[in-house]
Amino acid sequence: MHPSGNFLYDSAFGVHAYAIAPGGALNELEESPHPGSASDNSAIDIAVDPGGHHLYASSNITGTVTVYGVDTTTGAFTQVEGSPFDGGPMAYSVALDRAGRFLYVGNDDADELSVFPLDSATGALRLPLTESPFVVHGLQPEILLIDP
Repeated sequence: MHPSGNFLYDSAFGVHAYAIAPGGALNELEESPHPGSASDNSAIDIAVDPGGHHLYASSNITGTVTVYGVDTTTGAFTQVEGSPFDGGPMAYSVALDRAGRFLYVGNDDADELSVFPLDSATGALRLPLTESPFVVHGLQPEILLIDP
């Protein structure tokens, strides 16, 4: 969900973007679905930054993360320069920290978690932390961050 509450996204065979009408009905936006999301149907493979300016989508098929700029008024997408980015081995799921400073990418079947600092102006991924990827336990690491 977009932080404004005006847009909803799903990641079945691409990133689908919907405008939410005042009564709750969904209207799929033009040019939807967008490429970039391609994990299995149980992956949390899209995330929106806290300000709603960027959407991140992972693909375990290509091992990439696609970054879109999001127009906070219309919901329209623009692809961020340099995107898609290398997301580490088999980029599977994604999550952002509450401040929108880091993107966490669960690496499918690798027992690893890659951590990327973000360019706050463009949303682009920077080189991963030098310690990244981190070893985690369990295949297909799913990541979900909840703001208290």
